Amino acid sequence: MAYEITPHDFCLIVKNPKCKGKEINNGTAKEGHPNCDWCKGNYFVGGECNYGGRHKMTDDLRQINQNFRTFDTLVKQQIKLSKSKNEKEFTSSKKNLLNSFKSLKEKCEDECGVGFFYGSCIGLDGDKSIFASRIKETFKRLAKELGYYMNQIENST
Repeated sequence: MAYEITPHDFCLIVKNPKCKGKEINNGTAKEGHPNCDWCKGNYFVGGECNYGGRHKMTDDLRQINQNFRTFDTLVKQQIKLSKSKNEKEFTSSKKNLLNSFKSLKEKCEDECGVGFFYGSCIGLDGDKSIFASRIKETFKRLAKELGYYMNQIENST
């Protein structure tokens, strides 16, 4: 099973910016932030963000972790390919595996950063640009590696 990012892990990676308001556990976006126009709201304490989307970190992490589960799918498909008993089964498994690699590679190459981190506050908050660019560079390297494996599979018989 692929590693899943926990709320604690996420909070260690992303800075919790200060604002004029007060964090309220599981609070709405404006709760504790009546004078804030554009802040993280209660996002880091189980509540809604105040950046406009009113999304919650738990929902964002669920989506991020679902994206990372794609790696588990690749492993399972590789095993299925290896256990193919005939040419038809091999060709079908190979096609499925290549499509999964292609999809994952496209998410890694996504310049907007939404491939893996869609909707999360780290993608919306300008203060996180250093983190976002570091993540994007990591995913570009991963995309290059995925391309290498795709070529290996395409050339397999």
